[in-house]
Amino acid sequence: MATKGRARRRYISVDAAATTADPELVAPLITMMITRNLRDRIPFADLDDVVQGTVAKFLARPLELRSEIKYFSAYITKLATNAAVDYYRARAKEIPAGTWMDIEFLLLGGEPVTRDTFREQRQRLNLLDLAARLIPDMVDAMRLFLDGFNLAEVAEIIGKPQIEVYTAFRDIARRLDTRYVHEVDASTRPVPSGPPQIARAVGALGKRQADVLRMSADGLEPRAIAEVLGIDKNAVRASKSIAIKTIRDQLGLANSAEVLERVRQLSWTSQEPRAS
Repeated sequence: MATKGRARRRYISVDAAATTADPELVAPLITMMITRNLRDRIPFADLDDVVQGTVAKFLARPLELRSEIKYFSAYITKLATNAAVDYYRARAKEIPAGTWMDIEFLLLGGEPVTRDTFREQRQRLNLLDLAARLIPDMVDAMRLFLDGFNLAEVAEIIGKPQIEVYTAFRDIARRLDTRYVHEVDASTRPVPSGPPQIARAVGALGKRQADVLRMSADGLEPRAIAEVLGIDKNAVRASKSIAIKTIRDQLGLANSAEVLERVRQLSWTSQEPRAS
């Protein structure tokens, strides 16, 4: 008996797509995933051509190589991003900010380290290269982050605490800023250095208070800090309040804005914990 209407398209699971050879099973899922990634980046008139070309490139990849893909969704996101970059490069167009998303990477002195991965593809490669040299086990994390995953998602995917991922990313970002030339190691505790008075005052704080103050100076909101440190938002506010009051009293500063401005003047080196 003939069925009415269009036949329902079959979709396989994301995990199965990496190990399934039949293009009729794989293509619909890959097409859906790439279209979802590109629909807000590519003009509608050209979207289908770009999607189909990207799907064809994926299906041309040998099955044995496809089976080695570790994070399949992230890999598809990367394919889509590269397709968008190639599309605009071929047309010699400058991509307007906001066509995809502005990655608010890590604030340094109030300015993002990187925005808009289309125009800043070279900086993206620099970040990945820097991660490979400084913190090799965070290269995948950096790639996932630049592909659009937020900090919490990256930490969950790679199985590391958010504070460890945040600290590694911040250390990498600091190396891009010419004000900070020291070597860093994300596995050790960051220690402030800079103007002596503020460095001593911040260094004397408890670890949580120092972490909260450092992230607040970087521009993170209490909710984001709470997620990174794995604590309650009220605990963040309390730690920030205590840290700022302590610094104000010690240095005679006028307000919290002045405290945060002084903290932004600090660089953060790494210090191995002392053996007991």
